[in-house]
Amino acid sequence: MTVWTMRACLAILLCAPSAAAQLTYGFPGVHVDVGQPVPPVLVGFLLTDAQGVITVPWSSWPSSQPGADWFFQFGVLDAGASHGVALSNAASGTEPD
Repeated sequence: MTVWTMRACLAILLCAPSAAAQLTYGFPGVHVDVGQPVPPVLVGFLLTDAQGVITVPWSSWPSSQPGADWFFQFGVLDAGASHGVALSNAASGTEPD
């Protein structure tokens, strides 16, 4: 029997330093018009470091559904951003078999 450990890391750079942030992730990807609420599967609350970086490593995927698509997006409090929150581009990943 061979056991594989799939490690991954999600990171965001060039954010406001020492700022509160939210990581929203879930599946499947749902395409909706801006302003329509979509309930995420999970939400994590984090802080950027002094350089404005957040790194979220993990040693295994959040489910046991090989082939599942996961979608991630950060929101970071930033006084210089529109409405005081900077949103990252959405990222996606497919859970390996």
